[in-house]
Amino acid sequence: GRTSEPLEDLDLSALAAELVGEYADAGAAVRLAGTIPAPVRGRPLLLRSAVRNLIDNALTYAGEASVSVEALGERMRLAVDDEGPGMTAETLARARQLFVRGESSRSRTTG
Repeated sequence: GRTSEPLEDLDLSALAAELVGEYADAGAAVRLAGTIPAPVRGRPLLLRSAVRNLIDNALTYAGEASVSVEALGERMRLAVDDEGPGMTAETLARARQLFVRGESSRSRTTG
């Protein structure tokens, strides 16, 4: 979606470490698997929200999460990994579309 939040210089590793710390303080099984200095330009609130969603999904479906940051050439990648059941290729393709739910048995009214 569109946002009025301005782009800022930030460090993905610092963001990852901060979020992992918050989850760990709350007793969640989230660990920092590895980071490097990762300066990027982005929207901090949107990035924080996106990473929280990924961690929450990992905790919901796998019970734990591992967060890492690595360089891919000139790009940086922040990954949230888990050992959950995963998604089929078809479900993964649908999940990339806006407002699509991966599981049809769940709805906004039933949770």
